[in-house]
Amino acid sequence: MKILLGIPVRDMICASFAHDLAMAVDYHLKHYPEDEIGIATKMGTLIVNQRQDLVKEALLGEADYLLFLDADMRFPIDTIERLIERDKDIVAANY
Repeated sequence: MKILLGIPVRDMICASFAHDLAMAVDYHLKHYPEDEIGIATKMGTLIVNQRQDLVKEALLGEADYLLFLDADMRFPIDTIERLIERDKDIVAANY
C-alpha cells in the first residue's frame, strides 16, 4: 500500500511536529513493513493551493492514501493506522 503524507508548510516545520512525524512513520513501518510511505511538502502561504498540489502529487504517484498534516500540529503515533482503519474515501478531523 502506498501512503503519501502531504505537508503544507509556510516557512518552517515545528520541532514537535517533526518528532511526531518521525515517530508515526517509524511506528507504522514497524507494524506494516509492506507499506510504502512517502512524504511531500509544499511551501507557500495559500493552503488551498498547497493542498491541491499535494493531491496532484498523490495521484501522479498512485498513492492509495493521502494524509494531510499541517507543519504546526501534534498528532498521535498511530495516526496513519487510524486513517487506514476507517476504510472511507475521505476522513476529516478537527484539531
